[in-house]
Amino acid sequence: MSEKPDTTADDPGPDAGGPHRETATPAGTETAASGAGRKTGGADKANGRVGPAGTETAPADATETDPGDATRRQQWLEEAEQVLIQGDLVGGDKYMITFGRSETPARMHRLSPLLLEPARAAFVPPRVMGKLQADFETRNTSLMQASAGHGRTTLAIRLLLDAAHDTIYLLDPAVDIVQLADAIEAERRQPDGRIRGAGLVVEPEVAMVVSGRQLRNLDHLLMEAKARLVIIVGPDTRLADEEALDHRLPGFDPPTHRAIVESHLRWRLGNQAEQVLEQDEVGRAIDDLVPRLPRRRAATFAELVQRATQEGKTNITLVRDRMARRNADDFTIWLDGFTDPEDICFAVALAVLDGMPHEKVTEMGSVLLSKLDITRSKSIDVGRAGDRNRLEEFRACLREVYTRGSFGRTVVQAVEYSERTYPRRVIQHFWRRVGFTEAITDWLLELASTKEQPERVRIRAATALGLLSVRNFDHLHHRMFAPWARDEDYLRREAVANALRVPAATTSTAANVVRLVEEWHGGIRSNTWTRATAARAYGVSLASTDPTWLIDRLGRLAVVDRREVRFSVARSLSDLAGRADCRLVSPILSALCEWLPNYRREPAAQWAFLDAARSLIAETDDDHRGVPELWPVLLVLADGDRRLRGTLCLLWANSLQSWTFRDQAITTLTDWAAMAEKNQTMRRAFTYLIGAVYQQDERMRHTVRHLVDQWRSPDHLQPLTRTASAVKGYLGQLETETTNLE
Repeated sequence: MSEKPDTTADDPGPDAGGPHRETATPAGTETAASGAGRKTGGADKANGRVGPAGTETAPADATETDPGDATRRQQWLEEAEQVLIQGDLVGGDKYMITFGRSETPARMHRLSPLLLEPARAAFVPPRVMGKLQADFETRNTSLMQASAGHGRTTLAIRLLLDAAHDTIYLLDPAVDIVQLADAIEAERRQPDGRIRGAGLVVEPEVAMVVSGRQLRNLDHLLMEAKARLVIIVGPDTRLADEEALDHRLPGFDPPTHRAIVESHLRWRLGNQAEQVLEQDEVGRAIDDLVPRLPRRRAATFAELVQRATQEGKTNITLVRDRMARRNADDFTIWLDGFTDPEDICFAVALAVLDGMPHEKVTEMGSVLLSKLDITRSKSIDVGRAGDRNRLEEFRACLREVYTRGSFGRTVVQAVEYSERTYPRRVIQHFWRRVGFTEAITDWLLELASTKEQPERVRIRAATALGLLSVRNFDHLHHRMFAPWARDEDYLRREAVANALRVPAATTSTAANVVRLVEEWHGGIRSNTWTRATAARAYGVSLASTDPTWLIDRLGRLAVVDRREVRFSVARSLSDLAGRADCRLVSPILSALCEWLPNYRREPAAQWAFLDAARSLIAETDDDHRGVPELWPVLLVLADGDRRLRGTLCLLWANSLQSWTFRDQAITTLTDWAAMAEKNQTMRRAFTYLIGAVYQQDERMRHTVRHLVDQWRSPDHLQPLTRTASAVKGYLGQLETETTNLE
């Protein structure tokens, strides 16, 4: 038999069964082996076995409590907070010309002096500029493949200037190669000859395939007109044949942001530039504000420095303030440029699911598109949206991230915005746009409450709704908070608690949230469902408030003799215990011990303890095989705290003797034994804990001995021989010591 127990054979994972199961999960998702091969956390255990008549059972509508549930939930809550809550080219007049007197005219405009002069006077050449110039002068049509933001437009302008093309036109990005060739041919035959001797620059806005034949045809037409054309495309643009390579310019490394700033300051300030650059505050501002921006914005920064400089002294505070306003204006202009519903839906989906796999973002964008316009059947093209050129238009990027799924570590291609403040700003921008408010709201409501969606997606969607409620609390209260707090569907109640985190943390709406929760807790219109919602709100929405008050409020709800309320109390206590480096574990477990003598609170106390024992899992260092080792958080903390160990023993003993939760307690303790099987240090801590439980009373000694015999049994699907042997040996030592004392 393999030394490592099979931990996945009977457990498909916490989100199995839905078509959209998320693969990226944090520590604790992998299911440990359980007794007799029974699926741990399955319907017969996590939802409670039926005891004697009248005893408590878990809610039938509740999700299974799998190992690591609370740990995973805390990770997704913190991630959503970071993404959605905290994560706080052409200038001058355009001379529009329609050229090519054919049936397919193309538009172009004369290059503005605001672009032309910086290219003349402040251009920072790449290291291979000489090679680029030599290659450029051998043809009339050149293909420049480079990423957006690398200064490719400025480079194209400078190459045309160096080749003596003083008249430069920017062509309409919507033009295609065939249309462009027809327009040039028609224009070349006109007597006024506007493009004769001119330089042309075009950046096609749609993905295209460039062939050598098309480029050769353009080259011939431009040669006769003594004009030159630079076609700027992204690095992933496909070339149809080898002949197209003859027209491609050599690759180049873009200039640094600092080099651009310094060059523009020398152009603008002349002799004062060195004096300005020597100021420490200017250097820090360059490092803080410029590197994350496109290179054209480095020139903007230099312009703002010039305006804030008098007699060689720069008011850097004014520069920072103006740069922030310029960034805000640039953001609005950028988003207003999205008019295609598909692009808008992808941008919103990316804002909500920032950092998730690209396939998931695209899929959810398609769902939003269907709500926006039910007459459209076309979905977002994954290849088009995933193209690097397209992602650059969204100011987003792909990156490989290592995550841990049910079957081990994996790598996914995550997509995210390049600026951390973009997600919340994108959501707020498009939610205010006419025609999108209701569609986005309906879409988020669906994502936040659909069982088929992974919990990570549900939390993110609910957090986005909370973000929108800050702008219009009454609207979301009417659409979501009030009706869903009374809903029998626990996922809707969960969504309310997740959403209210945002207004609860916002000064202008925090009082509204407290009043709502208190009304649901014990108001005149409160009922079982609202009390269950209030319990979840104490553990999630108001989790940052006074912990003593939160535990007290949950304790008062624990006396409510309804399983839905007790389930919510248990889950909220687990969530609170998992927050802030688990600093609340000790006071929460102490409170549970105080609840045990009260028969009205005892079921909730037992439920809460077992939920925390099972759902709080820590991932420690990798073993020699590179596999991360999993520890129960309560065991980790108790191993270094004798007082906490005593509290833990009392709770284990009480749960193992419970009519209602005995089977669940045995399953959870067996999970701990399975994790201890793989790690000697954990096995030692687990053994000492079991020994302390064993010494509680004679009934406990019988229960523990029976459990250990089960772990060693040949009928046990996952025999835990190392753990069982260690525990059995230690129990023998305790028996010997007891006999000697007698």
